[in-house]
Amino acid sequence: MRYRADIDGLRAVAVAGVVLYHARVPWVQGGFAGVDVFFVISGYLIAGLFAAERARTGTVDLAAFARRRVRRLLPLLLLVLAVSLPVAAAVLLPQQLKDFGQAAGAAPLFAANLLFWHESGYFAATAAGKPLLHLWSLGVEGQFYLLAPLLLWRRAGLLAAGLLSLAAAVWAARALPEAGFYLTPFRLWEFLAGAALASWTLPRLPRAAGAAGLAMILATFAGFDGGMAWPGAAALLPVAGAALVIGAGGAPLLAAPPLVRLGQLSYGLYLWHWPVFVFFALRWPEAPWPLAAPGLLALSLALAWGSWHLVERPAARGAGGRLLPAAGLALVAAGVGLHLSGGLPARLPAEARAVLAQARVSSTPCHDRLDAAQAAAGARCVIGAPGVEPDLALIGDSHADHLGPALDRALAARGRAAVVYTGSWCAPVPGFGSAAPGRGPGCAALMQAAWAQVLADPKLRTVIAAAQWGNVTDGTRGDLPAVAYGSAALAASVPAANARALEAALQAFAPRLRAAGRQVLLPMPVPEFAAPVPDSLARLAWTGTATGVATGTATATLPPLDEAARNGAAAAVLRRFAAAAGARTVPVRDLFCAPGAARCRVRAADGAPLWRDASHLTPAGAAPVVARLMEIVDAGTATTGDHHDHLSLRQPPDTDRARVHLYR
Repeated sequence: MRYRADIDGLRAVAVAGVVLYHARVPWVQGGFAGVDVFFVISGYLIAGLFAAERARTGTVDLAAFARRRVRRLLPLLLLVLAVSLPVAAAVLLPQQLKDFGQAAGAAPLFAANLLFWHESGYFAATAAGKPLLHLWSLGVEGQFYLLAPLLLWRRAGLLAAGLLSLAAAVWAARALPEAGFYLTPFRLWEFLAGAALASWTLPRLPRAAGAAGLAMILATFAGFDGGMAWPGAAALLPVAGAALVIGAGGAPLLAAPPLVRLGQLSYGLYLWHWPVFVFFALRWPEAPWPLAAPGLLALSLALAWGSWHLVERPAARGAGGRLLPAAGLALVAAGVGLHLSGGLPARLPAEARAVLAQARVSSTPCHDRLDAAQAAAGARCVIGAPGVEPDLALIGDSHADHLGPALDRALAARGRAAVVYTGSWCAPVPGFGSAAPGRGPGCAALMQAAWAQVLADPKLRTVIAAAQWGNVTDGTRGDLPAVAYGSAALAASVPAANARALEAALQAFAPRLRAAGRQVLLPMPVPEFAAPVPDSLARLAWTGTATGVATGTATATLPPLDEAARNGAAAAVLRRFAAAAGARTVPVRDLFCAPGAARCRVRAADGAPLWRDASHLTPAGAAPVVARLMEIVDAGTATTGDHHDHLSLRQPPDTDRARVHLYR
């Protein structure tokens, strides 16, 4: 197969898109599609090599093919992992280092995509703490190599597999977005689009087609963003663009020497740039990114240039091949060791370890305990004083559950009890939810059954209904693809559609709730943050730097996410519902943030974090919220409107686990 300089130029375009996207260049928000372009190129080259060898020898030496692919990919990958390991140990927090070790162990086995599939999405906020996240694409690439002999043997099979994969990708982009992004079956069509060009004898496309293809790729980089369902039907644009460029062949612009050289460095640049970006951002979080990014890009290019000369070219000639198995096993073992060690927590000072320990998940054992059928049959999970018939109900999602341990303590002190119906992603609205997998598809039925049980029991005079309402109106919590709730159609304006669906469901429920005459309290949303609060506090104790943290003698504050953008629509819907249903909204933001302040208190006077992550409260953080709610309950008031009493922030006794004393 003859060398084509323009394909190296196309590689340059692809890697530039990815790197500039990761560098947060505002006009390259769709640069992640450069990976899709790489997959098309890879499919074309692998199919071309197979076709050329089969034409020459009548067969394909699969063992030789595997050796060539290993020599091409593994040496530099192992070097990047070896360099990253000590840097990770110096920069990452224990959980981050534990996850890093797992990824480092999976990467040489070309299985990183399977690992990240089980973790956060590629566009997640937490992705910024994963220095090896970009290696998911090598997992997909390696798995394609395993399947290539089967897929590329007959052209009819290639076409059928490609169409099936494309159809599955379009479906998964909405129904199973994480699987659709990371798993090879949903990416095969991109490889096979390139493979088709090499498998069929097609006339060369006119040069204008190549120019149009390049324009399609650049339009993707400039016009798309990480909020899109990907790689669904929208990915056809860059994939078709890459196919047109390859099919036209010989584009003078792409064959220009600077682009060709960048294309030759593309593998190294891809491997090096993301760890460089992530480690810098974690170690120097206050550094202004626009000023730092050019230097980080230059460093990444320098590393790519050096490794191309010192590693990639010698490895292509067979140098060091005998060392690869031992080196690969050593790095896998090192990664597994880091994971099993829990991320070497002893590296951190005692204060940082204490912050992370205090922020462990605190939940009632009732959370996600009941399904709709159990709730409808009368099964109940109860917290508070043992042996006492409940007179309260706690209903909602994990933002209801995070109140549970503190509520359990408060109820026990009063000789009272509460029945709990909480489930992940479950907004406390009967018959309302999202059907999307992983977003509580059983929530609508569970909330229907829960409210039926509560309203049928006259002893349950008070209901606390809480949720991370911004999840509903936004369709996401910021690190997952947006989904539709209720009857809303997922469209360009998901928040508006979801807000309308939420309002319709609540207003339909309001007359029934008003007629029931219950005291219904709706805690308003707590402040949320861009990163897990305990991580920021632990990093502050470890290195003296953390993004946005301002400290006093015993407290710390952080700037929260914009309240109006995150919760404004939900707050308006809840207030209108409260007025219609005779319920009461209870503001809680002022417990943590001074009126008009741009920062919120995130640590108690004794140093305990008030959040366990970026949005959920610890028992210490939930205590003042519960105190405000119980003040209303104790007073027996049931008027509508906002409750504005100001309570002091105080640290409760240990409330890590609520006591469940009744389950029937």
